[in-house]
This record gives sequence, structure tokens and C-alpha cells, in this order.
Amino acid sequence: MKIFIVPSWYPSRLTPASGAFFAEWAGIFAAAGHEVTIVANILHSLKKLFNYSKLALSRPAASPAGGLPTYRRERINLYPLQPERSFRAYQRNLVQLFRQALEERGRPDVVRIQSSLWAGAALAGELTGHSIPYVVGESLKEFLLPGAWTPFQRRMIALSYSGAGKIVASSRAVEQAILKSFGEVAGKTATIHNPVKEIALAGMSPPPAERFEFVAVAYFRPEKRLDLLLDAFAGVAAQSDRARLTLIGDGPLRGRLERQIRRLSLTGKVKLSGYLSRPAVTARLGRCHCLVLPSEVETFGVVLLEAMACGLPVISTRCGGPEDIVTPDTGLLVPPGDLAALTAAMQALLEGYRRYDREAIRQSARDRFSPQRYLADWEAVFAELVAGGSGKPPPQK
Repeated sequence: MKIFIVPSWYPSRLTPASGAFFAEWAGIFAAAGHEVTIVANILHSLKKLFNYSKLALSRPAASPAGGLPTYRRERINLYPLQPERSFRAYQRNLVQLFRQALEERGRPDVVRIQSSLWAGAALAGELTGHSIPYVVGESLKEFLLPGAWTPFQRRMIALSYSGAGKIVASSRAVEQAILKSFGEVAGKTATIHNPVKEIALAGMSPPPAERFEFVAVAYFRPEKRLDLLLDAFAGVAAQSDRARLTLIGDGPLRGRLERQIRRLSLTGKVKLSGYLSRPAVTARLGRCHCLVLPSEVETFGVVLLEAMACGLPVISTRCGGPEDIVTPDTGLLVPPGDLAALTAAMQALLEGYRRYDREAIRQSARDRFSPQRYLADWEAVFAELVAGGSGKPPPQK
């Protein structure tokens, strides 16, 4: 099958880590024998204007990024305070890029768009005009936040959905939120969970017996609630000299978290490792006992899968996606923002760690979230779309 994948964000010269998982997932389809082409129009923040010289401004070519033909264009958003004007500029560039890929690569059987904002809205008319079936994947956290969309954003989401053959959410929580806000798409939605790769543990150091290592992997933003995690860990550490905590990542709240660590007298028990490469994160997870994800909102929670693939039991908040991942055999769920519940869960896991079977947790991740299952689920969606045609054109706005 010939598949065009159109992400709303993607690795680029200025943001090489952004959307890297889209490239990985595209590789799953290519490895299965599908003909995959990436079409990525990337709009950077105006703050990156001083990097303008690093952008490739010539006509994009099908460069083989990650082994896949990739049409990629990068531009600076010159109208950050004028969202409609910004969208129109983005739409012009993406449509031009798509038409170039269409001319050089031929008509695809199906197009997978990641996110209605903005690629889905920008391409809806073009795809229906060519009678090319398309599916929109959704994973934006704003779907789980009340009142997050502006009227213009709501119109663009509806435009994207009107011509789509399917809307695929990353979790049941996101699917239900879409149906609640956009009831007209009833019958067109599905949930397909993100996959996790098999992680080889050979040669990986086991967790130390003399300590109990908690770990969190996150970008240091307010909604990740690492401040709550530090407060909860302080309660656990007061009861057990064995308890340790590592925070992997970085971000705008680092200074505040460092001050909180000093205020709670946790220096020496809490380590901030900074950003680590994917292999380094995996190696670090293998030396830990439990991963904690205390977020206010998560549309899925890939880090939970990565920890489980290393055999770690996990603790997470009931904040959307984690409810699809965590079971009684793999960890604990607590209400978001509940310090007492989070502290109790961490204490319970430290004391009851032996009841968790690390190999069984690894097997659960392999069985429920394998690349093979992910591929089969998406292939079923694509086959349905190809058999059913392109759907109705979107209404004029």
C-alpha cells in the first residue's frame, strides 16, 4: 500500500527531537513492505527568527530521512498573534509541498495525518478534491482540558474531521473527549495505542538491592507535577533511608525544582540527570525499581510503556491515557493532584515491591503494545478507508 504520512510537527534542523516518534512509527509501516512518504511542513516559533539562516529555503526534495522519502519545509511563524493569517500561510506551504510529493511520488492509496491542528485542517480540502481517503490521528493534550479550544481552532478541527474517513485517538480518554466535543463524528472514531519497542536487557545492570530507586522521565513543565512528586517523595524518604529518586529531563521549571529539593532537605537523595539519549534512558530505567508519572494530563504515556518494557512497575495518575496502560499487575493509579494518595502509593510499592514480577510486566508490554499489534490495527483502518473511498467533501468555511 502507498501511504503518505503528514505530521503537524516533525524532526527538523531547528528542533531535531520534535516528533521523532512519528519517524519511528512510519518506519514500522515501511518495514512491513508499505511504500511510505513523509510530507512535513514545519512552522517554527518567531523566537527562532535568529536561526533563519539555518532553514532550507529552496524547493524541497525527497531526501531519505531515516531511510524514508521525506519532503520537509521549515518556516518561521511571522504572525503569532494572528492565528488565522498564520494558518493560511501554513496551509499554502503544506498544499504546495503535498502537490510536489503527489507529482513526484504518485497518488497515495491513503494519507495519515497526525493532528487536525494544523495539518488536518490545511489538507482537508486538497485531499477531498483529489478523492484521496485520509485518516486523522489525535494526541493533543488540549482535548482533555476543558475550554482549551478557541472558536477558530474548533472550526478547523471540524473542517479536518468532516472529510476524514476515520479519526484515531491515542487513548480511550482522547476518543471520548473528541466524541463529547464533536459529536458529529460518531461512528468514525477509534483508539489505537502507541507501540513500544522490544528492549534487550542483556548486559544491563540490575537495580541495587541496598536502595530503592524511584525514577521520573519528563519535560519540566507545570502539568507534569514534578513538584508534587518531590513532596510525596519527601514523605517516603522520611520513612525509609533506602528511598532515592532520579528526575530525567529538563525544562523551564528546573531552577524551581532545585530550590524545592534544597528546601525539603532532599539533596543527596534526589538526582537531576538532565536530558539523556534514548539508549541512556533505557539503561537508567533498568537500574531502577519503579517509575512514577504524576501528571495532571497525559493523552497516552509512552514513558510508562518504556518503563514496563524494562520490567518496572509504575505509578501514575488517572489523567487520561495511563488508564489504558496500568493494570493491578503492572502498577498503581492514583487521582491527579492528590499528595496523600501519591505518597501512599509510593510507600506501598516500596514495601510491596516483591509482589511484582518484572518479567511478567515486560511480557504485558510486549503483548498489549507491540509494533506488530500497532501495525495490524492501522492496516485495518487503512484497508477500511481504501475500500470505502474518500468520504464527503468538507463544507465551505
